[in-house]
Amino acid sequence: MHYLKLFLFVCLVSASSVAAAEEFTAYEGKNAIREGEGGAKKTVNGTDFWTEGAPPYPFKILGFINDKRLKSGLFGALRMSSLESDVAALAKANGGDAVITSASESETVGTVGSGNSTATGTANSYNGTTTARASGMSTWNSVAVQKQNSKFVVIKYMKDSQPPSTTQATPTPAPISQNETATEPSRTQ
Repeated sequence: MHYLKLFLFVCLVSASSVAAAEEFTAYEGKNAIREGEGGAKKTVNGTDFWTEGAPPYPFKILGFINDKRLKSGLFGALRMSSLESDVAALAKANGGDAVITSASESETVGTVGSGNSTATGTANSYNGTTTARASGMSTWNSVAVQKQNSKFVVIKYMKDSQPPSTTQATPTPAPISQNETATEPSRTQ
C-alpha cells in the first residue's frame, strides 16, 4: 500500500511538471505588418482564434506562444480543456487581439502500464508416485502517455482596420426621396 501511495505521488509531481508550459516570445522584424486572405475564426474569452488562414485586414505580429501540455489521462484531459482560454489570456497579457494557429501536434512520450500474475500448484505423492498440477495467469495493461505541442502567432489588429463587430446592426437602405420613384424590375414571361 505504501508503494502505491509513493507511485501516485510521483505521478502527480511528474504530471504537474509536464502539464503545461506556456511561453511567449516577442517578434522583431521588418515584416511584422501583414494582411491575410481570411479563413476560419472563432472567439474565446475575447480573443480571436484563426485556425485556418489569417485575418483579411492588416495586423501586426507581436510574437509567438509555444504551449506544451500533457494530453493523456485525467490530468491531460483537464489541461487540454483549458488550452484555448490559457492561450487567450497569455495573448491578451502581451497586447494581442488574436492568435493564428501555426502548429498543433501530439507526441507520444512513453507508456504507463501495470501487470498482474498469479500461479498455483499442487503436488501429491502416493506409493512412490508423485503427481503435480500447476496453473498460471498473467494480465498486462498499457496506456500511451501523450503531450500536445501547439504554436500560435500573437497578433494585434491595426487601428484603422479593426474587424467588423459581430453585434453591429446591418445598415438600413436610405429612404426614397419624393423626386425618385420606386420601380420594380420588369418581369418577362
